[in-house]
Amino acid sequence: MPTAPRHYNSYIATVQSTRRAPRTRRLRRCGTGAARVAGPADLLEDPHLEARGFWEKVAHPVAGTFLSTGLPFRLASVAGSWVRSPAPLLGQHNTDVLVEAGLDAERIARLAADGVIGSRPAGL
Repeated sequence: MPTAPRHYNSYIATVQSTRRAPRTRRLRRCGTGAARVAGPADLLEDPHLEARGFWEKVAHPVAGTFLSTGLPFRLASVAGSWVRSPAPLLGQHNTDVLVEAGLDAERIARLAADGVIGSRPAGL
């Protein structure tokens, strides 16, 4: 196992006592591969991600308005947001899908009455 460079432990202790950005710069200056480790809350305020338009506002009928991840890249041929609509609610498209599959309104109503389809998780 290779040995650590002389004074490595004291240098790491010094670096750990500084703030994140100076710490990363100091490590990079001495040739150590280093990057900031950010928690999810930190990412919401990351200036680089914000400048790239990574976060997109989503208005959800139940969860309210929140920031969601967009795609990590942009295409010149596609303008605007990648998130076109919020996630569907449970059962929101049951009727549309089942009608397209050939079921009539009576059969769909029976499936709902029997608890086969619905808009709430079982047991709630």
